[in-house]
Amino acid sequence: GAATLTSRAALRGGAGSVVLGLPKSLNDVMEQVLIEVMTYPLPEVRRCRCLALRSLGDIEKMFERSTVLALGPGLGRHHETAELVRRLVLRCPIPLVLDADGLNACAGNLDIFSQRIEPTILTPHLGEFVRLSGMSATTIAADTVSITKRFAQKYEVVLLLKGAPSLIALPNGKVFINPTGNPGMATAGSGDVLTGLIAGLVAQGVETENAALLGAYLHGYAGDRVRDRLGEWGLIAGDILSELPHAFKDCSVSQ
Repeated sequence: GAATLTSRAALRGGAGSVVLGLPKSLNDVMEQVLIEVMTYPLPEVRRCRCLALRSLGDIEKMFERSTVLALGPGLGRHHETAELVRRLVLRCPIPLVLDADGLNACAGNLDIFSQRIEPTILTPHLGEFVRLSGMSATTIAADTVSITKRFAQKYEVVLLLKGAPSLIALPNGKVFINPTGNPGMATAGSGDVLTGLIAGLVAQGVETENAALLGAYLHGYAGDRVRDRLGEWGLIAGDILSELPHAFKDCSVSQ
């Protein structure tokens, strides 16, 4: 589900072509679910249906014809998959949008972000940021702006901390507060849509910092449109995904 939402959101974000790398045993199922997205079966850990470390070479070949990598949604936390993530973060020669289990794999290994040459966007919710940073939720909540600012500067990343409201901290020390979004968006899969949307914007040539800012705004605005039509109670991630074209149109976004 997470990979489906992220892939489709990347297309909705303007990417001309999206390739989903996934465990080979899931390929037949996902080919039926994802009509517009191309699937790329990769080696998996036996009986675990998660990506194996030996898939690293195949993924690196994909970089040759790709402009951005969205990594994390739906990956799982198997130790071999986590090691794959860490190696990909270091070796990825294109902009990277890292979320979900991609972030969890990097907890305790934050220096790998500083070693990257290409831009990196991290999109954690509070729980993921607690695991990633090693700080408590209480500490983060007490001074969120300063903490996100210092983190983005120290590790030279764009940090989009999802919440109410979401904060976007840039490596240059600036911190932005996103004005869109509503409580109904606190639903499973909403963050996966955001990850794909940002990746789609980067694929269109939007600079990574602007892609994070614009992605957060459009994502929240699409959620607000759904709320106004259907209410917050039954809002699901797929509603946000379907609303993205209308959000783009309303905001007159063009490249």
